[in-house]
Amino acid sequence: MSNKKQNIFDLELMSDFFKSKINLAILVSFIFMSLVICVYFVSINDLQIFPFQKDFSVVFYTDKNNGGNSEIITKRISDSCITVEYDLKKGFISPYIGLGIGRKDKGTFDISSYNQLQIEVEGNGMKSLGFSLFTQCAKDKYKPTGNQIIYSEKFSISITRKKYFVEFDKLIIPDWWYSLNDVSPTEKISPPL
Repeated sequence: MSNKKQNIFDLELMSDFFKSKINLAILVSFIFMSLVICVYFVSINDLQIFPFQKDFSVVFYTDKNNGGNSEIITKRISDSCITVEYDLKKGFISPYIGLGIGRKDKGTFDISSYNQLQIEVEGNGMKSLGFSLFTQCAKDKYKPTGNQIIYSEKFSISITRKKYFVEFDKLIIPDWWYSLNDVSPTEKISPPL
C-alpha cells in the first residue's frame, strides 16, 4: 500500500472513530477526569514542617529507656538546621539516638493527601538513617504501644547534604512492633495517615 493510500485509510479510521457517540463520550470523559486529577494534585499545598512553623517542636531521645547508654553530647536548632552530636554506647542490642518532630499541642498531622516526605540530611561519621512515622488508630487497639502504629524505613545517607524522599507506601511496620503487640505480621494494617 502506498503512503497516500495509507494516509487516506488512516483518515477514514479516525473519521469513523469520531462519528461514534460512545467513542466521543469515552474520550471526553477521559479528558475531563485527567483535568480533575491534575487540578486536585496541583491544589495540594506542601506541608512544611521544618524550617519550623510556630506549631512544631523537636524532642531528642536516646536508647536509655530501653536500658542503653547512648548519649546526646550537643544539640542545636537554628532556623534552617538541626544538628546533633552523639555517642552510641553498648548496653542496648542496637544503640540509637533520635529526634522527633511533632506538634506543640501533641496533636497529629493529617497527611492523608500526601504520598511522600522530603528530608535533607548529611551524615558526618554516619552511613545510615532510620525514619519512623508514628500513626494513631481510632481505638486503643494495640498493647503496650497503645494506639500507635509505627512505620519505618532505613536508608543510606551521604556525608554531604542531600535530599531524600520517604515514600509512604514503602514504609514497613518493624518486626519488633508485631512481637511487642502480639500481632501477626501477616495481618494487613494500613497506615491511618
